[in-house]
Amino acid sequence: MKNMKGKICLITGGTNGIGKVTAQELAQMGTTVVIVGRNAEKTARVVAEIRAATGNENVDMLNALHPGLVNTGFGKNNSGFLMKLIGAVVPFIARSPEKGAETSIYLAASPDVHIVTGKYFVDSKVAQAAAQAADPTVAKKLWDVSSVLVKLTDTMPAAV
Repeated sequence: MKNMKGKICLITGGTNGIGKVTAQELAQMGTTVVIVGRNAEKTARVVAEIRAATGNENVDMLNALHPGLVNTGFGKNNSGFLMKLIGAVVPFIARSPEKGAETSIYLAASPDVHIVTGKYFVDSKVAQAAAQAADPTVAKKLWDVSSVLVKLTDTMPAAV
């Protein structure tokens, strides 16, 4: 992969599993990394770990890619019989965090896709997204709700 100095990457779910691996690998490449996490203390701890491991001080944090089923800590704090059953099966059928992070790292760092936008990727390849992903009515509703939430006054772009 290439040198990523001068690039900025926002990583959601970067405190554990594939998000954490993605953040660390991109920081290792010189990227400015911003990790979004729900738990401020945990996120700050992970930021410090990544800075120490990579020597990259340009790792920071902010509060909240679908890689497929990945064996991470996601959902392990949920209780109940069904969650225990799922927790017992997942390690045998899920990808490792390293394998799950491959597409995120590829999309952030590969020169092969640096001008690609608006596509859905699975296993580092363009894939067909669900029908609602291309539905202009759904896109308009998402835009309208999002613009209210972030107090945006601009109108939706013509092309979705």
